[in-house]
Amino acid sequence: MKGRLSPHRHVTTNRVGQLRMTSATVLTEHWQATPSVDIGPFVYRREDYVGTIRHLVIIAVDLAVIVFVVFPLGIVPAVVAESMSIRSDKFAVVGPLFLTWMYLAVLKPSRFRSPGYWVTGSKIVTIYGQKPSTLRMTIRLAATIFWFSLPLGTFLIDFIWPTVDEEHQMLRDLYCGTRMIRSRATPIAQGRIVHSFYTAMGYSLMYSSVQKQAKEQAVCSPPPEVKGKP
Repeated sequence: MKGRLSPHRHVTTNRVGQLRMTSATVLTEHWQATPSVDIGPFVYRREDYVGTIRHLVIIAVDLAVIVFVVFPLGIVPAVVAESMSIRSDKFAVVGPLFLTWMYLAVLKPSRFRSPGYWVTGSKIVTIYGQKPSTLRMTIRLAATIFWFSLPLGTFLIDFIWPTVDEEHQMLRDLYCGTRMIRSRATPIAQGRIVHSFYTAMGYSLMYSSVQKQAKEQAVCSPPPEVKGKP
């Protein structure tokens, strides 16, 4: 990856929000290659990030589509197999699960998007502004299932987090390197990747986020050599 080197400073901040977060620390004290401006990572306008309300609408719409459209289509092979006197137990399980995976991991990041994205005018990208791969979306799906399997109090953190996060993102996206933004959003600046550590409600969370680079940090070359006698 081509680019110039930029030093990342150690920054410590304390934030108090609905989650009573403390010791929010950016842990970057090393030299890291900064990508070219045309490949990110990117920062968007605050209003271009998808907030909590739109997240909830997306979940509600896509869940309805899965329950009333995807699952019924998934059991069609089982019905056909049953009519042909073929054992259909596996079809009844594998069919709906496979179509659900196709819907959440393949359709959502594609240019067609999902109905939930259509309704809210949203799309999902990586921190570099690219379409997420099927593998990344599968990992994101696994993270979603993980959060849904947790107790209610812990499960709600994922939904509350966008209200205190600078990029208005859920934890699943912060951990998977994806960002939910408006469909017509365009980057306003190049950012830098920082590693943030939070303690909230008894949990310790660490993930990578993108912060806007200061002008003096955007391009930083090694100091020039001074010639002459000591």
